[in-house]
Amino acid sequence: MSNRGFGNKGYLSTANSVSDQTIANGGNYTGSWESVIDYASIAITFTATGVGTLYLRFSDTADGATVRQTIQLSNGVDSTSGIHGAIASWPYIQVYFTNDSGSSIDLTLVTVLHQSSKISIPTSRLETPYNRYSDVLNTRVANDINLDTNRGGIAGHETVHNFGENPDIVASTTENIAFNSVLVMPSSASTVRIKSGGSTSDTAAGAGATEVTVEGLDENWESASEAIATNGSSASSATTTTFRRVFRAYVSGFGTVFTTGTAGGNVGNIEIETTGGTVVVTIPSGKGQTLTSLYTVPAGYTAYLTRAAATVESNKASDVRMWQRPDADDVTTPVRGRRLITEFEKIIGYYPKVFNSWPSFTEKTDLWATGTAPSGNSSAISFEYDLTLVKNT
Repeated sequence: MSNRGFGNKGYLSTANSVSDQTIANGGNYTGSWESVIDYASIAITFTATGVGTLYLRFSDTADGATVRQTIQLSNGVDSTSGIHGAIASWPYIQVYFTNDSGSSIDLTLVTVLHQSSKISIPTSRLETPYNRYSDVLNTRVANDINLDTNRGGIAGHETVHNFGENPDIVASTTENIAFNSVLVMPSSASTVRIKSGGSTSDTAAGAGATEVTVEGLDENWESASEAIATNGSSASSATTTTFRRVFRAYVSGFGTVFTTGTAGGNVGNIEIETTGGTVVVTIPSGKGQTLTSLYTVPAGYTAYLTRAAATVESNKASDVRMWQRPDADDVTTPVRGRRLITEFEKIIGYYPKVFNSWPSFTEKTDLWATGTAPSGNSSAISFEYDLTLVKNT
């Protein structure tokens, strides 16, 4: 690229710009150290045929012998970047780009030096997710931050809503808040299947549930899901995925078109078991969805608890407690014990909690809830909670 003036205020940097340059797998583009002492601001952007990470380096010497500051300008998972601005706060700069795609790519990178400040209002499109490397102004946004998170508008952020119910906790006892109190945290990974003994109507060619999708964490503690064809009263085929945790299963296929809200659910209970025969979750008849309070934070994420709520059957004051167990992958004794997160004492009806200071949980932390029924009365207790997952960097 040639050096080209923009009036008397800006110039295209030839030392730190490139057009369609091939960058080998694992390679990088390194610009030349360039004086910016006569410029007020710097604008940088790139596009490539694969993903990469863009950096801006600063030095106080012409040869850059000592790099005084490095700013990461992109998140390393995109093949294009926004328009990034920086103040020429050190006398020398160098642009640096790493090829993170796993293959050879072509890079076009533009650096423009401005004699007057061009850093006034950074802009982006509503459809462009922002992340911790986006240029921002310190101001309150007009749109709903929770909506942006839920619609995938904030890179590296996800939301989880989990809920469970135990419809019959025996008087004076403590049980897991899950259907039939079943809440399993296996010490090893296993394929899973639908257990035999279900309804003959819940079959791939039947009038009930034809397919069930299982969600959880695989052998690497990463999020995984797989659909299983139902097989009536017989066991289904096993998944190809090996699951360390299963915390949700739902009916994802149904055999008839229904026109009322009371139809469309699985005819019988659908139990999901390991191929070793341990039931891990159950879809109750007609519910179409498991009811378990268990959730495990995936590898590479930190979870933040934003809200929790318990509901207890009328006139049966009960205790509800939410628990955590970090380092669920550690199966060599002594292992980490459970730890109380929050509790609801002697409650009746619906009782919510919204957390202003969000409790946080590291990757591979199990989360669940228990309920204690009062003396002389069994009780139905349900529990739900919301998490924001943030990808670790």
